[in-house]
Amino acid sequence: MPDLVFKAQALDNRSPDHYRVRGEDLAPGDATRRQKAASLLSSVTKAGGRVFDQDGVRLTVHGDRFVVSVPSAERDVAGRVAPILCHGKLGAGRRAELGARVAEGLDAFAQHVGRSIDPAKAELVRRAMATAPGAPPARRFGRLLWLGALAVALVLALSSLWSWRSEPTPSSASSSDPNRP
Repeated sequence: MPDLVFKAQALDNRSPDHYRVRGEDLAPGDATRRQKAASLLSSVTKAGGRVFDQDGVRLTVHGDRFVVSVPSAERDVAGRVAPILCHGKLGAGRRAELGARVAEGLDAFAQHVGRSIDPAKAELVRRAMATAPGAPPARRFGRLLWLGALAVALVLALSSLWSWRSEPTPSSASSSDPNRP
């Protein structure tokens, strides 16, 4: 899962959280990359809108980025649900394929850090991703704006060409002017 970022909270609430970025586990001492991964996740969850929330599986989308949160079967030392998070880009691909990649990636990451995800939750991840919104409206609006500007420029160019061709030339003006000797 080269384009996905995963995070799982440490169950003892003292150890560093687990991160995997583009298929590579981040070492606890890699503070810069860990902070960047945490910022990616939090920027979507804070600014985005929740588009799916069922049985603990949550999908939040901001622009073309998403975060899926799935509760693991294990709980932290305080008895709280310990979710596993996945960040990625929606892109233009098929949502069903993306959903399968995300569900498989979450399951593999969970196993890697000693956790498990209920298969029913994995199916909810697939369903959530399949229903994720398409391209963000801002991009569609930008394309329409660009096409509108192009159309206006074309109309102006054609009208300028038309007015240039229909202006009388000095020789045609003198021959048609009855007041000229």
